[in-house]
Amino acid sequence: MIGAIKVYGAYLEAVMATKFDVDMRDETGALSLQWAAVGAFVIFIAIVVAAIMSTKAQSQANNIPDVVNSP
Repeated sequence: MIGAIKVYGAYLEAVMATKFDVDMRDETGALSLQWAAVGAFVIFIAIVVAAIMSTKAQSQANNIPDVVNSP
């Protein structure tokens, strides 16, 4: 199985090098890809936090009594 993956990887590298003039061993742009992944993760965390806060706010709003008795 590992041998097949290595063969396919070598084939993919050869195709990218010949047809698209892409050097798979070149790390140019790797840092920007890492920052894109970090940015996507931060946005994901922000969405999760916003969803939790929204759910909590709706829960608290539903617990407000309709009638408030005078003291």
